[in-house]
Amino acid sequence: PEGDSKLVVGDTWKTKDLRDFTLLTSSNDGAFALAAIAEKGQISPPYNDPAPTSPEELRNRVVREMNDTASKIGLTNSKFFNEHGLDRAADKGGAYGSAKDMALLFEYTLKNYPEILEATRYKRLEFNSNQKKYSADNTNIVVDKIPNLIASKTGYTDLAGGNLVIAFDAGLNHPIIVSILGSTQEGRFEDALKLVSATIKFIQEN
Repeated sequence: PEGDSKLVVGDTWKTKDLRDFTLLTSSNDGAFALAAIAEKGQISPPYNDPAPTSPEELRNRVVREMNDTASKIGLTNSKFFNEHGLDRAADKGGAYGSAKDMALLFEYTLKNYPEILEATRYKRLEFNSNQKKYSADNTNIVVDKIPNLIASKTGYTDLAGGNLVIAFDAGLNHPIIVSILGSTQEGRFEDALKLVSATIKFIQEN
């Protein structure tokens, strides 16, 4: 069977390619798969606990590590409840955070692991697994309208609304991060373009 992004059960990917595909397309199935890899220690060291006995226990451990990492890098207003961020129920989000925290997370990632977000600057990329060839479109539909884009990531759920975080170079080595939370599914892109334009204008005039 195929998942939300046409991923096939039993297919084999390179971890880097699956990571890039997941970030580019906001694939929930990709996030599930990466969480499983992480718990096995193929991405980061697992906890010194007995081997998980169920998929639920595995996911809980991954989410625990996500929250521990968030705390270590200073995301004081963020909490993760699952590995993909989807709403748990009509009145329960899969994650909570502030615009400031998301900007800090972007800054931390770009400073320490810039390769993680590199693929998100492109409008479309091609990926090859063992079984299929995938054409992956960026969920940031204005990716080609932001000058000197460094990285971007979208997010949307019914409770969270439309979210978008971008990093771009507003001048000679002058990186700026714009963090938009709680907009609409389409409005977040218009919001981003307005903020980018206003930022560049402000820098040029000052």
